[in-house]
Amino acid sequence: YNYTRKRKKDMDELNKLELFFKLDLRIKECLYNAAFNTQMGFDENYLVNYSNQLYDSVNYIIDNLEHIIEMYFPQLCEPFNIYFKKLKEELIECGSDYYRLKKFYETRVSNMSPEFLDSLKSNVFGYFVFNDINKVLNYTCTLNEILHLLHHAIINNEKGYQKIDQNYVINISDYDFIEVRGKDTEFSRKLADTLYNTNDPSIIHIIELENKTIVMMRDRGHATTLEIEKNNDYIQVKYFIPKIINKDKVNLLRGIQKVEDGNQKYASGDFSCRPEEFFEVITSFVNSIPTDLDLIPTR
Repeated sequence: YNYTRKRKKDMDELNKLELFFKLDLRIKECLYNAAFNTQMGFDENYLVNYSNQLYDSVNYIIDNLEHIIEMYFPQLCEPFNIYFKKLKEELIECGSDYYRLKKFYETRVSNMSPEFLDSLKSNVFGYFVFNDINKVLNYTCTLNEILHLLHHAIINNEKGYQKIDQNYVINISDYDFIEVRGKDTEFSRKLADTLYNTNDPSIIHIIELENKTIVMMRDRGHATTLEIEKNNDYIQVKYFIPKIINKDKVNLLRGIQKVEDGNQKYASGDFSCRPEEFFEVITSFVNSIPTDLDLIPTR
């Protein structure tokens, strides 16, 4: 897990994004491996070893989070550093106490509260993320939540993507277009051609990375984001819709996390398919995302 830090100004946006996903994966693996094993009960040797392991894991996670914050949100370095310092002190005070270690892992490392998720997703307006990021920070108290916050802010940041070199573009009209930025691959060009043939395409940004593709589509669910991860045997698609135009249509989307609350503003979900069926599946999926024309008027 050694990596060389580069100053933000020395890294182009594409390399920053590639590095972010590597750090993101490392943190997620560390969060999983740092889990408290309740089956070990009050075994003294386990608790002493776990206390040391958790301290190392927390320091490793914080180091990676600080790197991400330094790259993308340098203005937030100071408040996060203050929080991280307090968190480390709190962990030291736990010693090898069973209940305190278990509680620390749950409430300071791993948990993700419904209040945090709702605040996070309700503060994304199109691709202009976080009118006031402090609104979300008020609900953030675990390392997992901080990672989720950073991930969401970076993935939904259109201004950041515009700094990545464009290598392929399809003009739809004087105003609408589909563009590919990042790596120039057969997959990304075919995806652009596929999306061009969907119903009423508008402005679409495709950002091609090493093993991941980000798609940002205007005028579908207001401004829908897809995160496509390519594997040999399957392709996984995660999506976020910041504005529910038509709840009934949204709830029919493939892999949707059902929207029950009529006041909920956003929707998200994920699905997988075989590589050979991907372009057919993505066409059907994109055509099913509600547009402003699907808005149900209220009377």
